[in-house]
Amino acid sequence: MKTVLITLALLLAACGGSSPKTNDMAFTPDLTAPADFTVPPDLAQLSCRQTVACVTSCTGASFNACVEGCLANASTNALVSFAPLEMCAEPACYDADGGSDACGSVGSGACLSCITTNCSSQYTTCEAN
Repeated sequence: MKTVLITLALLLAACGGSSPKTNDMAFTPDLTAPADFTVPPDLAQLSCRQTVACVTSCTGASFNACVEGCLANASTNALVSFAPLEMCAEPACYDADGGSDACGSVGSGACLSCITTNCSSQYTTCEAN
């Protein structure tokens, strides 16, 4: 009996509480992903200023599709500020409406110059948004 007690005492001493629980086979780490990995949709949208830059860079045969793409990527706030600018710039700076066609040859800076000259208040509002 004395041998059994000594063996039991040695076993209890060897199984102290200092061993890490991460080696325990029953340990299961929490592998669930945090829920905030999704990007809010508005972060990827264009501001009014970026929409103007996008539209004034559209050229050639794909002009209409390019402008539609720019407007599709604009945020709601950008579109609210862009609409008055577009209504002012279209008749003044595009040949199709009897304007100067400064925006017919994008890339020379003439389009943006025409817009800022003829629609300065709308452009300023757009640049602020």
